[in-house]
Amino acid sequence: MDQFGDKTPIPSNSSKTIRFVREEKFATSATPTQLTEGLPPDAVGLTLNEFEATAEQYGFLVRISDLAELTAKHPVVQKTIYLLGLQAAETYDQLVFNVLNASTNTYYPNAKVSDITTTLPIPLVM
Repeated sequence: MDQFGDKTPIPSNSSKTIRFVREEKFATSATPTQLTEGLPPDAVGLTLNEFEATAEQYGFLVRISDLAELTAKHPVVQKTIYLLGLQAAETYDQLVFNVLNASTNTYYPNAKVSDITTTLPIPLVM
């Protein structure tokens, strides 16, 4: 899910909070204005929005006894490391999804106003 967001490092020695400034996209016109030689087009204002984010830290712990490690017939530590990596990746993906899903600045194509009004053509399979 992180392909849909931007990764920005927190500046060092600046706490767990980072501030962003976002330039909002311009509205798309169905009938754009043609330019006339020698006349400048009408100027539009730039919309800037500022918001903050706070970094959080997460972790997970597995307990394996030395006896389990010594007597198991399969590689307990290696399989546990794999499972921890999988759990971390899925947790990270879920956290990113939660942030993106909670956003209020959703842009829909073709002047649509919601997910319900956004439809895709259904391909015909023969």
